[in-house]
Amino acid sequence: MQMLLVGRALIARPKLLMLDEPSVGLAPNIAEELFATIAAINREQGLTILLVEQNAHAAMCATTVTSLKAAVSSCTVRAKS
Repeated sequence: MQMLLVGRALIARPKLLMLDEPSVGLAPNIAEELFATIAAINREQGLTILLVEQNAHAAMCATTVTSLKAAVSSCTVRAKS
């Protein structure tokens, strides 16, 4: 269902794609495939993606990761270009 929702959102060709916990309820291998697809879309199409995810390992597919604790930024990491 999550992949269908992402696909449906992409049909509208948004400038910003916001995803809240897209891996919830997915098998680990499917979640991994979803994050790889999200990263590829960002890289190849230049689409800005705001991803909220509790799974910190999965969120590392992003170019910039900000960790929040009690709604306060505790760490921001940028991927190497």
